[in-house]
Amino acid sequence: MTYKIAVVEDNPDNRMLVQALLEDTYEISEYERRPRIGHGG
Repeated sequence: MTYKIAVVEDNPDNRMLVQALLEDTYEISEYERRPRIGHGG
Protein backbone atom coordinates (compact mmCIF):
# COMPACT_ATOMS: atom_id res chain seq x y z
CA MET A 1 0.00 0.00 0.00
CA THR A 2 1.33 3.44 -0.95
CA TYR A 3 0.60 6.28 1.41
CA LYS A 4 0.01 9.76 0.03
CA ILE A 5 0.81 13.06 1.69
CA ALA A 6 0.34 16.68 0.66
CA VAL A 7 3.12 19.16 1.34
CA VAL A 8 1.96 22.77 1.54
CA GLU A 9 4.97 25.08 1.70
CA ASP A 10 5.69 28.37 -0.05
CA ASN A 11 9.47 28.01 0.18
CA PRO A 12 10.76 25.86 -2.73
CA ASP A 13 13.88 24.85 -0.78
CA ASN A 14 11.75 23.44 2.04
CA ARG A 15 9.52 21.57 -0.43
CA MET A 16 12.62 20.06 -2.05
CA LEU A 17 13.96 19.00 1.36
CA VAL A 18 10.69 17.33 2.38
CA GLN A 19 10.49 15.55 -0.96
CA ALA A 20 14.07 14.30 -0.66
CA LEU A 21 13.38 12.95 2.83
CA LEU A 22 10.04 11.28 2.09
CA GLU A 23 9.86 10.36 -1.61
CA ASP A 24 11.08 6.78 -1.07
CA THR A 25 8.25 6.10 1.38
CA TYR A 26 5.32 8.27 0.28
CA GLU A 27 3.61 9.55 -2.84
CA ILE A 28 3.93 13.31 -2.45
CA SER A 29 1.72 16.08 -3.80
CA GLU A 30 3.31 19.50 -3.46
CA TYR A 31 1.49 22.81 -3.19
CA GLU A 32 2.84 26.31 -2.87
CA ARG A 33 -0.48 27.37 -1.35
CA ARG A 34 -3.33 25.49 0.24
CA PRO A 35 -5.41 23.85 -2.51
CA ARG A 36 -8.99 25.09 -2.69
CA ILE A 37 -11.49 22.39 -1.93
CA GLY A 38 -15.23 22.70 -1.93
CA HIS A 39 -17.87 24.76 -3.67
CA GLY A 40 -16.27 26.77 -6.45
CA GLY A 41 -13.05 27.40 -4.57
